[in-house]
Amino acid sequence: MKKIYIILIVIGVFAIGGVATALYILNEPVGNTKNKDAVASLTMDSLAYQFKADLNGSKAKYSQKGTEANYLNLTGKLGKMEKDARGIPSLFFTSGDVEIQVSLQEDQAKAAESLKVGDEVKLKAKFNTAGEDEFGDAAISVQLNLGYIVKEF
Repeated sequence: MKKIYIILIVIGVFAIGGVATALYILNEPVGNTKNKDAVASLTMDSLAYQFKADLNGSKAKYSQKGTEANYLNLTGKLGKMEKDARGIPSLFFTSGDVEIQVSLQEDQAKAAESLKVGDEVKLKAKFNTAGEDEFGDAAISVQLNLGYIVKEF
């Protein structure tokens, strides 16, 4: 009988630990890009060139390693801006036949209101994915998320 209680206690401890870990991960604050260290500072043209020259190598270079995400400091001329159903903007930059999309954090919607097509934009964002653009006009599409507009790096 004692063995059953011990087994139940051990299972309970692991279950509580698992739930606590899941809650921590799911509730990590979204608005933390501002304080993240960037692994590189690039222009949108430079980023586009890297992906055009070596798509798979660039994906490997900028993809998340373990628990550490790769944030980039980026500068480029805004090509267009679209809002999702919640009103959160995505910024689009085009260089040759490479389109770069940066989805902004929720708290950046207000900061993006003053942006116009052609504006020089500085931001920090987390690399998400890249691939051949099967549906759009670009040959390659690069996607970043958790974008945070900055004044200076």
